Amino acid sequence: MGFELKTASSINQLHKNHLPALFIHGTEDKFVPHTAIYKNMEATQGRKMGLLINKAPHLSSWIYDEKRYFTVVEQFIANNLESGN
Repeated sequence: MGFELKTASSINQLHKNHLPALFIHGTEDKFVPHTAIYKNMEATQGRKMGLLINKAPHLSSWIYDEKRYFTVVEQFIANNLESGN
């Protein structure tokens, strides 16, 4: 019994998700194509929101558009955080 990273699938796991999900991706990501955001958003069963950051490489979206990045993150949290939890 084991796990191999190359067999992992975000799509398969997101089909099981019913929680809110925020997907953020940079258009210049060389590790994961930015078009993956659409497949991931389609797969998830929960409320979803997506943000594409123009020209941002992998794991760097907030650096390329800090104001927009944090505005969307804060909006997502405010819209999806249940009071009392």
